[in-house]
Amino acid sequence: MLVEIWWSERLRTDGVYHDTRAIDLVTAERPRKLDAFWLDVETRLVVGRPDPELTLPPKALRWELPTTESAVSRRAVEVFHDGRSWVIDSGQQRGVAVQEWGSHGGDVVLERRVGTMPTSVRIDGRAHFFWVLVHPDPDDEPTESGPARATDDADMTDPLPSGRFQTGSEEHRALGEAAPALRGYYGQFLEWPPRPRPQVDATLPPEYDKKSSFERVVRNVRVHAVRYGYAAEQVYAREVELITWLTSTGNLSFEEFRLDSRLGSPPEQPTPGSGAQRPGVGR
Repeated sequence: MLVEIWWSERLRTDGVYHDTRAIDLVTAERPRKLDAFWLDVETRLVVGRPDPELTLPPKALRWELPTTESAVSRRAVEVFHDGRSWVIDSGQQRGVAVQEWGSHGGDVVLERRVGTMPTSVRIDGRAHFFWVLVHPDPDDEPTESGPARATDDADMTDPLPSGRFQTGSEEHRALGEAAPALRGYYGQFLEWPPRPRPQVDATLPPEYDKKSSFERVVRNVRVHAVRYGYAAEQVYAREVELITWLTSTGNLSFEEFRLDSRLGSPPEQPTPGSGAQRPGVGR
């Protein structure tokens, strides 16, 4: 499985006033990639702040984040394969934010199984945000010496239907027509690493002079989503449900529609020696 480590520096404004109270606004610089590597099913990834005395389990890969702040645990995120699927486990006191690509927000959890979608695990420090991005491979399986595969997959079912449009079909053509509009309107949902709370872009692409013309383009996509089994009240009641359905079913593929994160200011040029500490394998 491909794993990426990203970070961003948190920026605080002087605050804005709500009634008589000043509220700090937290923003961030544009995320920067620290590392990318492949994780096999027999290795446990342990990500956290540095600690030379930390005891690691057998076959553990240690990745030390470039921070010493206590808000980041020494075992902030662990990723491992238990024979059924990849699992995210967190030692953060308040958990980590887990968010799939294309979704409209993340859940703060201490443990979560990873499905088939690219999944972000965000660690919130006081001075930085850190992301552990995992890209599950459907071919990932333990070897004979790895954990035994469980046969009960009752809790592994995908809550969304697998309604991928067939290439060349009417539905596929409708999606192709709507793709530029979807990319512009739902651009924040397609960014990677993901925003904590993505929003639709009310500024429509130039070819759509009115919201009604945009709606006409995507109407067929909504109709076909319902035809493929997605609940009508979800597709039509909330705009964000449509992009979640399209990404989770693969109708909008990560490889084709992923956008670089536009969160924060343009990235600064890295300075020599500013990279993260390299991971080491603990035994």
